[in-house]
Amino acid sequence: MAANMYRVGDYVYFENSSSNPLLIRRIEELNKTANGNVEAKVVCFYRRRDISGTLIALADKHARELEEEMENPEMADLPEKHKHQLRHRELFLSRQLESLPATHI
Repeated sequence: MAANMYRVGDYVYFENSSSNPLLIRRIEELNKTANGNVEAKVVCFYRRRDISGTLIALADKHARELEEEMENPEMADLPEKHKHQLRHRELFLSRQLESLPATHI
């Protein structure tokens, strides 16, 4: 068994299914349960594929407005293919908290 040390504030991957991508979480608390197991209270991050089309449209609208406001020449010069790749690597922070067994990290 690998002994890993995690701290509050660490970003971690959780596996909920071997057929799905790993879940990305940030540890907010680590607690020992009555039976001696460790649970992690985590904040959830989501990929574009995990959120509704309405929220994606809203996020894209605000991103475009921010790009225009900042007049960022580096983003303007990126080919569409690279912009597309960046969008699919983008993560969205939620306010959702979960308690998960630390053994799933």
